[in-house]
Amino acid sequence: MVKAKFAMPLVVLAAALLIGVYAVGTDLGSSGAAECNAGVDGRGTLGSGKTSSFQLTFCSEPTHSFGARVSWKQFSPARDLAMRVTAPDGRQWYVDDHDDTIERFLMSAPIPEGDWTVEVINHGARSVNYEVVAGFGP
Repeated sequence: MVKAKFAMPLVVLAAALLIGVYAVGTDLGSSGAAECNAGVDGRGTLGSGKTSSFQLTFCSEPTHSFGARVSWKQFSPARDLAMRVTAPDGRQWYVDDHDDTIERFLMSAPIPEGDWTVEVINHGARSVNYEVVAGFGP
């Protein structure tokens, strides 16, 4: 009888230890999904005729707007970037100011929930170093 009293708690303890080791060694909260409302802040070099894409996921926050900016140095017709923004509902905006080294986009709240895409497009004849910043906020 004494063995039975100790056997059950040892089994429970062993199971609890196994669950604890599994939980510590495994990222149970990670789903691989994009983080909601996280911004983009990146740099890169874009060859002539090439496009770089950045995706952001917006989750419900009715007071937030969306903004994006692409900037680079030394404007010339051979070093000219543009930006295309695609909203989750499929609407697109093409931003291309031929006389400047910065492209800006702003959409005021409320904005659609889901995946937003910002594309940096090089339609000049030379490679261009650029910086892109995009995000959601009040």
